Amino acid sequence: MNLLSLLLLAAVSAKGDDVVARVDQVSITRSSFARRTELFATQRRSTAPDKVLDSLVVDALLAAEARRLGVDASPEAAAFVDRETRITAARALVDEFAAKAAPGDAVLREAFHQSSDFVRYTFLSYGSREEAQAALDRIRKGSALADEAKKAVESQLDPAKAPFQMRAQIGKELADALFAANPGDLVGPAELDPGFALAVLHEKQIGTDQLFAAKRESLLASARRQTAVVAREHLVEQLRAKAKIEVDEAFLAGLSGSSPSDAELKHVVAKLNGKPLVKYEAIWPQIRQLGGQSGHMANAKVKVRLANQAVDDRLVEDVAIERGFHRSAAVLSQRAELERSALAAACAERIQSAVPAPTDREVEDFHRRNAAYYGKPLELVRPQVAADAGAQKRADALSARVAELRKKAKVVVDEKALLAGGRG
Repeated sequence: MNLLSLLLLAAVSAKGDDVVARVDQVSITRSSFARRTELFATQRRSTAPDKVLDSLVVDALLAAEARRLGVDASPEAAAFVDRETRITAARALVDEFAAKAAPGDAVLREAFHQSSDFVRYTFLSYGSREEAQAALDRIRKGSALADEAKKAVESQLDPAKAPFQMRAQIGKELADALFAANPGDLVGPAELDPGFALAVLHEKQIGTDQLFAAKRESLLASARRQTAVVAREHLVEQLRAKAKIEVDEAFLAGLSGSSPSDAELKHVVAKLNGKPLVKYEAIWPQIRQLGGQSGHMANAKVKVRLANQAVDDRLVEDVAIERGFHRSAAVLSQRAELERSALAAACAERIQSAVPAPTDREVEDFHRRNAAYYGKPLELVRPQVAADAGAQKRADALSARVAELRKKAKVVVDEKALLAGGRG
C-alpha cells in the first residue's frame, strides 16, 4: 500500500479529529478530509488523497483572499454560505435516517463475505439447464470433462489459468454451490448470466472473523451510505407526490451550444407549486463540467435530468431547514469548513468574472490549437469557440491566482497525524 492510500485509510478510519494540514492559520482536520473524500466519490471525481487534500488547501487559500478583498461581506458570499448550509443540513437529515437504520452484524457479515471470500474453479457452460444436466449425467457415468467441453458453449478446464474470483463476482447459485463444496468437487448445474455451468472447485478462501472485526467499521460506514441513498430516494418520492413540479423542458432543449447569456442564467427552469424554485444558473456549473467549457456537449436530456436533480435537492433541503437541521450540532460543527468552501466559491466567481472576454486574436488562436476538435472553419463555429476560449481564459486566471496565493502561503501537511488514524 502506498503512502497516499495509507493517508486515505487513516482519514476515514480515525477515531479522533487531528489537524492533518495547516494553511497559514487555518487548520484542516481529518474529518474535513473524510467528508471531502466522500463528496468527491458521490460526484464521481477522483478520490486520490492528494487531490482531496489539495481541494481543501485551495478552499483555505481562496477564502483568505475573499476576506482580503472584502468578498466575505458581499451578497454573493452570503448566498454561497446559505447554499452550503442548506446542502450540509440536507446531508445531516439523510445521515440521521441512515443512522437509525444501521444494519446488524448478520447484514454486515453478508456484505463482508461478498468481498472477502474467494474461489478458483474451472467450468463448462451450456445454453440451458437441461443441457448442463445431461452433461453432468454423462460425466457421472464416466465421460471425461475434456470430451464434454466439445459440446459446451464455453469451457475453461486448465486450473493454472483459473484466477481467484470474489464471491460478489460470481452468480449467487454458482457461488453458493462452490463455497459449499470441497476442493475437487464437481458442482452444478448452476445458473450463470447467461447460461448454466458445471464447475470444479480447486481452491477457496473464506474471510476470517479477525478480518471481519478489522473491516467492521468500514462495512458499517458503507452500509449507512447505501441506506442514506435509499432513504433519500424514498423521501424525494414522498415529497414529489405531494407537490406540483414544472420543469421548463422547452427552454432547456432550445439552448444553443455557447455559454448562456445573463438572461438565460436567470431563467427559471423549475417551479414548485407555481413558484420559482430553480434557475438555470444553479445547474450551469454541472452542465459545463459534463459538457465541456461551454456545455455544448450536454444535450437536452442531460439538462432536464440535472434540473430535476436540483428540484430533488431543494425539496430535501427545505425539509431539513424546516426541521432545524441547519442548527444541529452536526452542521454547526462544520460551520467553519462550509464557510471556507462558500467563501472560496464566491472568491473564485469574483476572480473569474473580472476576466475580460477573449479578443479576436485569442479566439483565433484557441481555434487553431483545437482545430481537430471543432472540425470546421472558425467562421462556422465562432460563437462556440469564443465561449470555450472565454471559459478557458477564466479557468486559467483562477489557476494562476491560486498559484500566486500558494507561493505566499505557508502550507504544512502533517503526514504523521494522517497516518496515526490508521493505527487508532
